[in-house]
Amino acid sequence: MESLEVFAALMRSMERIETELVQMIQRKQAAAEQRAERLIAELELEITELERKRCEMEQLSDTEDHLHLLQRFPALCSTSVTTSCSDLVVHADTCLGAVRRAVADLEHQLQASLQRFSFQGRHYWEVDVGEKTSWDLGVARQSVDRKGVVTLSPEDGYWTVCLRNGSEYRACAGEAELLRLPRKPKIIGVFLDFEDGTVSFYDADAKSHMYSFTDYQFREAMFPFSIQT
Repeated sequence: MESLEVFAALMRSMERIETELVQMIQRKQAAAEQRAERLIAELELEITELERKRCEMEQLSDTEDHLHLLQRFPALCSTSVTTSCSDLVVHADTCLGAVRRAVADLEHQLQASLQRFSFQGRHYWEVDVGEKTSWDLGVARQSVDRKGVVTLSPEDGYWTVCLRNGSEYRACAGEAELLRLPRKPKIIGVFLDFEDGTVSFYDADAKSHMYSFTDYQFREAMFPFSIQT
């Protein structure tokens, strides 16, 4: 009888251990399944986000709206260099990893002089003109004549727009071309596409195009140019 009781107790103990083992295995299996479900959900979200970005990149790569392209990409990849000149913020072009070279050397204040840059590739920067009533800004060739009377025109190595008398906006394209703008821009965006031979100007706050110089061949370094009074 005693041996039967011992055997019965042993069986009960084994059954209890087996039940506990089964429960532990079930808990671990459930936890593993939950982790797997979370990982799958995270991967699905990541795949969806990557697919969205891929579609967006394809759309942006085909766009002709340079301002939209340049203002959209800082959220993805941006570098900005702010100099001692409080009116000028230069954004080095990192769009789509297409940076060739952007060497900034902005150590001198802007007063009727060139801001020195060495450019290749595509570049965008903004100039804060605020409430000023007269200014000239754009880009200039490295070899421009900086002495004496300066003629602001592409033929003389300057691609600029200007403001006169507080409300007269002009593109300095040989004969000055009057620009009819719907509002007074306070921040001017300048876009230089070295290979495409394009210099474009934008009202950065309104995200609207002002003027473009197109189909030029830039055979030397270009420099930001700005005069404000």
